[in-house]
Amino acid sequence: MWCYRPDPRGFTLLELLIVLVIIGVVLSLVSVRLEPSASQKLEQEGQRLALLLESARDESVARSETLAWSHDRNGYRFWRHDGQWHSLDDIEQLRPRRLPDELQVAEVTVNLQRQDENGKLLFQPSGVNELFRIVLTGAGSQVELSSDVLGRVTSGKPQANEPQ
Repeated sequence: MWCYRPDPRGFTLLELLIVLVIIGVVLSLVSVRLEPSASQKLEQEGQRLALLLESARDESVARSETLAWSHDRNGYRFWRHDGQWHSLDDIEQLRPRRLPDELQVAEVTVNLQRQDENGKLLFQPSGVNELFRIVLTGAGSQVELSSDVLGRVTSGKPQANEPQ
């Protein structure tokens, strides 16, 4: 009895199309999983800023000069003071930064006083610095950064009993 057998040396067009559809679906799932959610971006930016603020504190002590941090709604920069304020561009990790589009600096409080965009958070060469609180917002949530008396900066969700 004779039976039709396809040529074993190739693939049919249908088989190739099915493979391409499967590859497309897998790639789309991978790209969705690789892109962090807005709340993850907010947490990552909060942790990054906390580390940068601690780095600026350490750099101020190491350089024996006053450094500062300032912000606008969409970004921040570090400064050095030698009679005048100059943007601190010579240290890569303290270069000016823009926040991702959906994130912004919502509030900055230094020694319990709300600070506007023209204010600077100072880092003294002595290592003794002002207590501060910074709130970043985005994606319907917030991340709060706060310093302690030892100059450590923590990042996390705002406390429920604190005003927002």
